[in-house]
Amino acid sequence: MPEANTYEYNIGIDKILFDKKLFGVYPLDNIDRDNRITGDLDDVFISPQSRHAGISDKVLEAERDKGNISLLAPFSRCRLCNL
Repeated sequence: MPEANTYEYNIGIDKILFDKKLFGVYPLDNIDRDNRITGDLDDVFISPQSRHAGISDKVLEAERDKGNISLLAPFSRCRLCNL
């Protein structure tokens, strides 16, 4: 049985399983310059990724708009990673 992710457990957001593992180092846009985690980073920063599952940008953006989560950097810049 697949593990539940934190979002799935806390607010009911389902993850999407990838056909194969996503891994690499990708540029991400810093979209929350006021956040204490990403605030001091450049407008675009490099971040390593390694995962077998994800959540679609549309679902994440809808949950952000409801106030359930905060987004720091969208992953959609990576053409291989769009969900």
